[in-house]
Amino acid sequence: MARFQCAGCHRRHSSPLGCPRCDNAGAQIPRCRTHGARHRPGCRTCRPLTRSYSGL
Repeated sequence: MARFQCAGCHRRHSSPLGCPRCDNAGAQIPRCRTHGARHRPGCRTCRPLTRSYSGL
């Protein structure tokens, strides 16, 4: 399951530490199962993802 998306090449992957396609070590965006990398404030899954991403 692809839980992250690279901010550089936009590829979906499962590694929080870097993108296996473009070797980007940073900017791995956590993905909501429903909304993808575009988080919505009212979604119960998106809210904790947005908090964890903004704390990086």
